[in-house]
Amino acid sequence: MMLPPRSASFAIEKGSWLIAKIIMFCVLLTLFFGLTFPQSYASTATYKFSYTFYVENGLLWENWEPHTLYVSVTQSLYEYYEGKDHSCYSDSDYLKFITPDAVKPISDRIWSICQSQSHSEEQFANAALMFIHQIPYVIGSPKYPAETIVENSGDCDVFSLLAASVMKAKGMDVVLLDWKDESHMNVGVYLAETPVYARQSSVWYISYNSKRYYIAECTGYCSGANATSGWRVGECPDSLKQASATVIPLDAVEVASPAQVSASVDSDLSTSYFATLVRSPQPPYYVGQQIQIQGTIAPIHTGKNVVLYYRTGTGSWTVLSTTTMDSSGAFSFTVTFSSVGTYYLRASWSGDSDHEGADSSIISFNVSLAPSSIYLTLSTSTIYIGETVTITGYISPIHSYQTVNLNYSTDGDNWLLLTQVVTDVDGYFSYQWTPTLSETFYIMALWLGDSDHQGATSDVQTVIVYKAPSKLTLLLSSSNINLGNTVILFGEIQPTHQYANVVLYISENGHQWNLLATVKTDIQGHYTYQWTPTSTGTYYLKAHWFGDADHTEDESNISTLQVTYSQTNPDDQGTPNPPSPPSPDNQGSENYIPIYLPIVLVAASIVGIGLFLIWRKRI
Repeated sequence: MMLPPRSASFAIEKGSWLIAKIIMFCVLLTLFFGLTFPQSYASTATYKFSYTFYVENGLLWENWEPHTLYVSVTQSLYEYYEGKDHSCYSDSDYLKFITPDAVKPISDRIWSICQSQSHSEEQFANAALMFIHQIPYVIGSPKYPAETIVENSGDCDVFSLLAASVMKAKGMDVVLLDWKDESHMNVGVYLAETPVYARQSSVWYISYNSKRYYIAECTGYCSGANATSGWRVGECPDSLKQASATVIPLDAVEVASPAQVSASVDSDLSTSYFATLVRSPQPPYYVGQQIQIQGTIAPIHTGKNVVLYYRTGTGSWTVLSTTTMDSSGAFSFTVTFSSVGTYYLRASWSGDSDHEGADSSIISFNVSLAPSSIYLTLSTSTIYIGETVTITGYISPIHSYQTVNLNYSTDGDNWLLLTQVVTDVDGYFSYQWTPTLSETFYIMALWLGDSDHQGATSDVQTVIVYKAPSKLTLLLSSSNINLGNTVILFGEIQPTHQYANVVLYISENGHQWNLLATVKTDIQGHYTYQWTPTSTGTYYLKAHWFGDADHTEDESNISTLQVTYSQTNPDDQGTPNPPSPPSPDNQGSENYIPIYLPIVLVAASIVGIGLFLIWRKRI
C-alpha cells in the first residue's frame, strides 16, 4: 500500500482542524444565544409552495404562456386561522371561511399577468382554478384558505372556498354553488362577456339576481405541466348538468385579515428575518402594567405592517396589536394584559411581492395581579370605655370606592369583623369606634383586591381600652353627735350607677376596718344610711364600691365622727346637708333643744307682763 505524500497528510490534518474550529464556533454561538435569550422559543416555520398557471397570449388555443406562482404562508397566519371557528351547520356558515384579504397577494400576482391579456377576467378566473387544481383532493371538513394552502389538501367545498376568496380579492362577483343532491360544491363567477375558453359545446351558468354566474369547477387534480387540461370557467361536469344548485351569495365575508400570504410570479420569494424580540421592563409582570416589546426585521421594509399575536396557555392565537416598521426596520408595541395568566406572544410580517413573510420567536409572560398595600393608623393607643378611637387608613396604589374589612381580635389569633368601610376617591377610609368592653384590642384592615391587584393586609395596631374611672363620695349629716343620736351617711357614685352596692366601713383607729353596712344606690346613683352609735368616741367612716364591667372601683374619702355625752352642740359649721332632710324621729345634734331654753322663755314672758301692767297704772 502506498502512503500519501506528507504534504497531502498535512493538508488533511489542517482541514480537520478548520472543520473542528467551525463546529466549535457554531456550538459557542448556539450556547450564547440560548443563554442570552432563554425566554424565546426556536424560530417558527414559513410554509412555501409553487404552482404553474397559464395564460393565452396569442390566437385562441395556440399560445399558452406558463408562469410560476410562488406562495409563502407564515406559521402565525396558519395557526391564527387554525384556531378560529370551524363549525358549519348551514349555508351561511360557509361565509366565515371566505377570506379575500388574506389571499389578496395571490390574486394581485395572478392579475398582474392577466390584466394585459385579452379576456383578462376570464383568464384570471381560469388561472386561479389552475393553481387550485394542483392541490391534492382529500375529503375533509371546511377550512380557511390559508389552512388549505399549508395543508396542501382539500375537497370540493374547501377548494371552492379558496377559489371564491381569490376571485373576490380581485373584486369579482362570485357566489358559492351548493349542489345538495349531489353533495358537491363549486363556484359561480359573473363575467361581463361569455367565456371563450370553455371547451364544451355549451357554456354553463346559473341565473341569479338577473345575472349569469358561470360555473367554475374547482376539483380535478392536475399537475403543473397539465394545468391547462383542468376545468375552465363555463364548463360543467356531466353529473351536474341536470342538477339544481343553491346559490350562496358572498355578501357578509371577512373584510380584513390580520395578515396575508406573500406571493410572487416567476421569481422566487427571498427570505426575511426577525431579530429576537426584546421586552422591557424585565419580569415580574402584573395585570394592567405597560410592557414594551421591540424588534427588527431584515431587510428593511419601511411602513409595512407588523402584527403581534398572543395566546394564553394552549389556546388559539389572537391578534393583540398591529404597528409598522420604521425606516430602520424596527418596530415597537406597548401591551397591557388585563388578566392573570401565562401569555405567549410573537410578531409577524406578511412579506410582499419580493420577500416571504416571517415570524419572530415566541416569548412568554407570566402575568400576576399587581401587589398592593393597605395602611392603618389609630388616633390613640389607650382609651376608656365610652371614649372613641378613630381608625384611618388608605390603599396604595389608590383604589377608590373599595370595600375594606376592619377586623379585631382580643388574642391576636382569632379575628372577627368589626365593620366594613368604603374608600373615598383618594383611596382613604375612616371609622370611629367606641368600644364597650375593657380589653386589649388588636385592629387590622383587610382588602381583598380586585381584577388588577392582589389583596393586602395592614399591620396590626393595638388599642387598650380601660374601664372608665368612677368617683364615690361619702358625707355625714354631722361630724359631732351626742350618744344616742343618729348620724346620716350619704353620698353618690359618679357617673350615675343605679342600684349599685356600696359597702360602708367603720374604724376606731383609722387602720382596722370593719363592715358597717351594705347599701344600694337609688335611681339617681345616691345612697343614704342612718346609724346610731352605741358608745362614745371617735369613729372613722369610709365607703367602697367594687366597680362593674365599664367602670373602675373606687373608695371614698374618710370621714370622722365624734360621739360624746355633752349636751352642748358645738358649732359645726360647714357640715353638708344630706340629699334629703332626715325624719323627725331621726334627730341629730342640730335638732337638739337645750333644757334651759323653756325656762328662759317663761321668765322673759313674766317679766314682760309685769312691765306692761306697771306702765298701765301710770297712765
